[in-house]
This record gives sequence, C-alpha cells and structure tokens, in this order.
Amino acid sequence: MHDNPFQSPASSEFKPPNPAWSVPWEKIALGLGLCGLLVALLLPAVRTARGPTYRASCRNNIKQISLAFEQYVKDHGSYPPAYTVDANGKPLHSWRTMLLPYLEQETLYKSIDLTKPWDDPVNAKALNTVVSAYARPTLSVDSDLQRTTYLAIVTQQSCLRSGTPTAKKDITDGLGKTVVVIEVPENYAVPWMSPQDTNEAMFVELMRDLTPRPNEEAEPPRWSHIGMSHMLFADGHIEEIVPDEKSPAERRALITIDGGEK
Repeated sequence: MHDNPFQSPASSEFKPPNPAWSVPWEKIALGLGLCGLLVALLLPAVRTARGPTYRASCRNNIKQISLAFEQYVKDHGSYPPAYTVDANGKPLHSWRTMLLPYLEQETLYKSIDLTKPWDDPVNAKALNTVVSAYARPTLSVDSDLQRTTYLAIVTQQSCLRSGTPTAKKDITDGLGKTVVVIEVPENYAVPWMSPQDTNEAMFVELMRDLTPRPNEEAEPPRWSHIGMSHMLFADGHIEEIVPDEKSPAERRALITIDGGEK
C-alpha cells in the first residue's frame, strides 16, 4: 500500500522553518556590540577632524574682523575707539558695533540707538542677533553665539583705547608688531555688543599657558582650541599663540603702539 501523498507528516517529524525575522538573541547582542565598538572607534576621529575645522573657522572670523578694521581706517582715518562714551564718560558701545557696516551688517547697525547704552531695552533686538564674524565656532546654541571670544586689548598705549581713536601713523612700534585683538577662552566670553574687552594683565596671564590649571582657585581657561589661540596684528596678519613661545616682557611689548621696545 502506497503512502497517501496528501497525508500530513507526524507531528514529531515536522519542524517548521524559522521565519526570516527570527534571529537568535545572541546574534542581536553581537551586532549591537559591534555597532557600539564602531562608534567608539569613530568618535576620536570625529573630534580630531573638528579641531582643524574649528581653527579654520575661527581664523576666518578673525580675518573678517581684520578686513573690517582696514576698511574702517580707510573711511575714518583711524581705528575705532575701544568703546564710545556718553557725556558723563559712561561706556555706550563697543568697537564691534562700530565695525558692523564693514561686516555686511549695515541694516543691523542702523537699527541700534547709539545714543543709548548697548544693554538698553531699545537695543535688545540687536543684542540678541547673532553676528557670524563674532560668534564662537565651537558652539551652536543661539544664546552662546551672542557672546564672543574676540576681545581687544585696551590700555593707555594700545591700538584700541577708551574714547580715543588711533591712526596708523601713531603705531610707531610697527603695525606687524602690535596686537589689536586676541581670542580668549570661552569662559571669558562677553556679549558681542558689550564694551568689555581685556587688559595687559589678563593678556599676559592668559597667554602664559594654554593648558588648564585645575589646582588654582579660579576656574581654569576653557580654550576653544587645544594648545593654541589666535591674535590679530595691526597690519592684518594673524598669528597662533602657543605655550612658552613668548616671555611676559615680549607679550607686554606686543600690545603697545609706541613703547619703543625691540
């Protein structure tokens, strides 16, 4: 007698095939582990790639500021003062505001009431505007981008001085030997419209070492770049500052326009 071709096989002999989506949990765990390992391996490369990108972006910002200074000097015959003042000598607006028309921000500049302080409510909208040339490339939150790490060095002998414009002929130490603006750590950033900058003491202190010093009482500098920063000279060229490259005396000489230092 022949077996019935339509008869189902015995249940003990039947083994249904695994569906395509049925994968043993061991394989799933292995796959997730491999993905995690791949991400861990790629993260250092991403961070490394960001370093040069941030430095290039920052250098481009400073170059824009340099070109704006150059055009301002051509139009006015001198650099802008570090900040404008009212009749009582109270600071009103930063040099960064004065450069706006030369950074393709003339509409923003015209919206600012220059007769009232930078933080007056009438200037709130302008203050909350992000100016790309002043924004820190390492951050992306709008509230952070309204702050800047590009500060001028303001002293009685610096290129940018309080209430006093400086002509190029006044810089007898040499345009290529006089620093105008430096890039400071992120925790020293100020609102871009604020008439706040840095001074000789802070410049020498910040530039003495670009590595954090966690044992000090004050919060250590949080630099945008690892092991270096930027400074802009009066002739428009940009240099990188690296640790121990210049002595404190040399750094002080860099920020005077007529100190007569060698």
